Amino acid sequence: MFAGDIEQVLQKVGLKDHEAKVYFACLQSPQGLKVQEITNTTRIKRSTVDFVLKNLTSKGFVTYHLDGARKTYTAESPQAILYNLEDATNQFKSIIPLLMSSNIVGVKSKVRFYQGEDAMVNVLNDILFTLSWREDKQKELIGISAVTDLENSIPASYHKRWVNKRVSCGIPLRWIVRESDKIWDKYIKTAKENLRQMRFIDDKKYPLNIDMWIYGESVAFTSYENELSAVIIENQLLSQSFRSIFNALWDSLPQLN
Repeated sequence: MFAGDIEQVLQKVGLKDHEAKVYFACLQSPQGLKVQEITNTTRIKRSTVDFVLKNLTSKGFVTYHLDGARKTYTAESPQAILYNLEDATNQFKSIIPLLMSSNIVGVKSKVRFYQGEDAMVNVLNDILFTLSWREDKQKELIGISAVTDLENSIPASYHKRWVNKRVSCGIPLRWIVRESDKIWDKYIKTAKENLRQMRFIDDKKYPLNIDMWIYGESVAFTSYENELSAVIIENQLLSQSFRSIFNALWDSLPQLN
């Protein structure tokens, strides 16, 4: 992984562009760096470095000690930062049910639209984000999709990580796939260990032109025609209705595993 890739990951955990560069520079210098040394290394102007270091210190990413009259900054270890992030995540998870049941969060209906090569990744990320904290009977993903189209729309490495994350979060999947899409054979072999149940539909009689995923209070639709696109609709009544339709269809289909 190159420095640019590492900085992109750091940005995903809450650091801005300059903050990621400064933290990474400090991390590469275990003995610590003074402000001018950070400025020389990152090529960020000094006034910005001063501001960035103040933010990183308050976020717990760097600490400093006095070396004479000047401050020397040292990066906190990635392990310590990960521990703090996980602790904060667990604390936030504990109050999600309270937030969701109050008027603090949410509107009656929310629609998000995605287009381009990352559209399906955005949907799959939202599925994990929505279901990972749930502990009720709706901690389940149900969907109707074309396996080949799904596989072609996301990187294989991402798909593997996503499945592992879904399983580790205890999210079961009930999945209806096209009968003609024989690639589903390989998924049946790992169905039990991956918390997956599958049934197929005769797509010659009932063509599948879009994918549909139902999770929590959300329904996601994806289309592979022309440019990949997806829409996520967060609406409790809509999700309940589509869940009922899915269950009726599921009960009428032959079981694969």
